[in-house]
Amino acid sequence: MSNQGSVVPGAGKMAALAACLWQHQPMPRRFIRWIPVTVALLVLFALAGGAWIVRAFDPEKFSVLPPCRFYQMTGLQCPGCGMTRATHHLLNGRIGPAFYFNAFFVSVLPVLGGWGAWLLQQWYRGRPLAGPAVVFSAWLGGALVAVWIVFWVVRNQPAWPLL
Repeated sequence: MSNQGSVVPGAGKMAALAACLWQHQPMPRRFIRWIPVTVALLVLFALAGGAWIVRAFDPEKFSVLPPCRFYQMTGLQCPGCGMTRATHHLLNGRIGPAFYFNAFFVSVLPVLGGWGAWLLQQWYRGRPLAGPAVVFSAWLGGALVAVWIVFWVVRNQPAWPLL
């Protein structure tokens, strides 16, 4: 018995998609072009939900995240220590306390936002991320990692609050 013609005419787009998946046929292009948009929307909704939770519940009072294992083992702060508290203060409009908890995170957010907007613009215009775009992205990523490591070392110096 053949599975050909198992889709009822007029049954809808979901039935056609289900038939393609069930019969192991390639999906039509009209479905493929919506996959990145769907994934982006799901990520956006997940980030918005996480931001709402971090904004609403102070991490110093209601901790749902486990404590930093690196800090527990060494007594030194990792580069990520304080990011949740900094995010909480940023989302509540308090930049000073956010900068106190993790200065690197607060400082690099505009850079990452601009970089993400530029990459999104390149994708939207249909420009491939090749050549200068890849070199720039690799250079910026490497520079951010290097500054992150320097921040990690400097923040664990005894004079850190005075710097």
